[in-house]
Amino acid sequence: MKHLLLLATVLILASCKDDGTGPEVLPAGAVRIGTQVWTSKNLNVSRFRNGDSILYVTNAKDWVAAGKSGTPAYCYTDDLASNDTLYGKLYNWFAVNDPRGLAPAGWHVASDAEWQTLVDYAGVNPGLKLKNVTGWVGWAGGGAGTNEFGFSALPAGYRGKAGAFYLVGVYGEFWTSTKEDSVTAKQRFVYCNDSLVYAVYNEMDRGLSVRLVKD
Repeated sequence: MKHLLLLATVLILASCKDDGTGPEVLPAGAVRIGTQVWTSKNLNVSRFRNGDSILYVTNAKDWVAAGKSGTPAYCYTDDLASNDTLYGKLYNWFAVNDPRGLAPAGWHVASDAEWQTLVDYAGVNPGLKLKNVTGWVGWAGGGAGTNEFGFSALPAGYRGKAGAFYLVGVYGEFWTSTKEDSVTAKQRFVYCNDSLVYAVYNEMDRGLSVRLVKD
């Protein structure tokens, strides 16, 4: 009887061994959506992968200056550092594209094609499925999503090239790593009271949220 119990214990332990067939263990703050692994929060780093600091901007004048000089920079929504917990940071595209690496090791800023893979997997009403269930103000007090995949998109709005903030609580705007031309890059956005994910391009000196995909 003791031998049978020992054998049963060994078999149970063996079945829990990480042999590639068991449950996937993802990094904290990550979520698998189809074939991709995404971060479930907006990027919130102040240094490049190599340890160099990214310029922290706290006012409109310095934001404009960074944009004109092509200097990588970040800020907080409404210039309030307390917004980092909810919204993460807003980056200009010069930070996204910097060769020092905006993403930590093992990750990269999602390309427009990778965003399209996400949208295709989500299927009908992708924006609705990607938006968080709370945090969306909307023009009519609504606009939240179902957060079906744990992506938890939130409306940090954006910082314009002149330094003003727009559409906080209404729009969630995300840079992609895909360049459009010498002055613009592609972005994706979702917004309140709408169920889609839109693909557009904007000037590189805007401040947008960033999401990462695992390498």
